[in-house]
Amino acid sequence: VMLACHLDSFFGGANDDASGIAVLVGLKRALAAMPLTARKVDFWFVGLAGHHDEGAGMRAFAELNPSRMDDISTVILLEHLDMQPGTDSPVAPGTPPLNARRAAYTGPNGWPDIEEALPRLVAESGLISVAPPVVRECIADLFVVCDRVQAFSLMAAPPYYHTDHDTIDKLSEAGLQRAVDFHLRLLETAGFVDLPAETDQSSIR
Repeated sequence: VMLACHLDSFFGGANDDASGIAVLVGLKRALAAMPLTARKVDFWFVGLAGHHDEGAGMRAFAELNPSRMDDISTVILLEHLDMQPGTDSPVAPGTPPLNARRAAYTGPNGWPDIEEALPRLVAESGLISVAPPVVRECIADLFVVCDRVQAFSLMAAPPYYHTDHDTIDKLSEAGLQRAVDFHLRLLETAGFVDLPAETDQSSIR
């Protein structure tokens, strides 16, 4: 299972994609703290360059060693994972908060088990307040490999996406930890890990 984020950004890059980098590190720490018997698969933690250049980083990863892609069954893309409404981007009355405006991308063939579990996963993790719509297509770096792997990304484009408003005030430790917790629960639902009764809430610190 490949857990991936991109390292480059436009403008400030707080959500796009410092948030994904933080969650990648948090997942690595949480998974490393588990006993070996709790991890049912091998995990690759991958930072990609060239995200804003037609997926050049993912292309390079896939092409540099084609045989390793044969060993990867699932790619989970971590991007835009904490969104706090800032004073420069107010939320209109009656609309969901920025943190809840996301879609779950499950690749062109979908991922029925995960799609069915999404309302529970977001509720239990507290990541967002409403179940995200499911979009059965590829997005971002995933489009490079979606024809070869099961793919997933929970992503949204907030109002400050790709602008100089993408600043650190859009992030919070609590929101990033919720994103770590959501993805751990997703990995458990997919059968990749057995979570302990209580997850470590300090994994992103």
